[in-house]
Amino acid sequence: MGLGKTIFSSRWVAGWAVVLSCAMVQVLPAWAARQRHVELSLWEQAERGRQTLEAMPAGTRTRADYARAMDGFRAVYHEAPGDRRAPDSVNAVAELLAEQGRGLHDAKSLKAAVGQYEFLRTQYPGSSLRVGALLAEGQIYENDLQDAAAARERYALLVKQYPRSELAEEARAGLASLDQGVGRRDQGVASAGAPGSSGSSIAPVAAPVTREGGAGGMLATAGASDGRDAKVSGVGSGAGPGVGSGGQGVVGERQGLRRRGMRRLMLLRVWLWARLRDPTREGRVARQCMWRKRGGGGTWRR
Repeated sequence: MGLGKTIFSSRWVAGWAVVLSCAMVQVLPAWAARQRHVELSLWEQAERGRQTLEAMPAGTRTRADYARAMDGFRAVYHEAPGDRRAPDSVNAVAELLAEQGRGLHDAKSLKAAVGQYEFLRTQYPGSSLRVGALLAEGQIYENDLQDAAAARERYALLVKQYPRSELAEEARAGLASLDQGVGRRDQGVASAGAPGSSGSSIAPVAAPVTREGGAGGMLATAGASDGRDAKVSGVGSGAGPGVGSGGQGVVGERQGLRRRGMRRLMLLRVWLWARLRDPTREGRVARQCMWRKRGGGGTWRR
């Protein structure tokens, strides 16, 4: 009897031990995972948030996705500005802002990235990231915001303050690139302004040649200039291949006006010639008017 009770008790204890063992196998992993999650630092959590963002295709990332990743890094230097990871967190926010500006074509985000780099340089002047921040500002101004003056200022400041830095060579290369861009623009302006260049769409028009001969000569010059201006504006003596019936009517009307003007011009010249040779009072008046015009008065006077 005593032996049977002993065997039963042993079996009962063994059964409970098996049950407890199974429960521990199921509970312990979840508890360990919770403990690991709690033990993650703010920097580690921010790094995981950035990895989640980078796992997304670049074309599907939204402003909210970038904001979640940046908030993780902002929590690091907001809660502990003196933490050793604080400068890295500020730099990470600047990089994400620049990436967001390029991906979403947002100039405001690019300017915010420059401001974030400036915050890193001023608040953490002893950080080794300050040199790279200055170079990144120049590159954003040059390549993204197309502000050559601001880019030149950042590159020159880097070369001046950190001449022995490895990044100084990149800054010098940026200055050289800006100088080449200015040279190309100057050459383009010079070639466009040169006479006879392909950049000029209108050929230079020769100055009208005046002839001595009084009012007749001057009127003849005016008539010739009217015809030349018509050719420059695309309406000449004949209609081009793309001119319709309306264009032909305009051309014909313009030619008729020119013919009538030439006839009146010839009549005026004949009248003037006759008056200049006329010994009567009217002839003398005409000759006196012609003399006063040539004498430098600038207007016809009687």
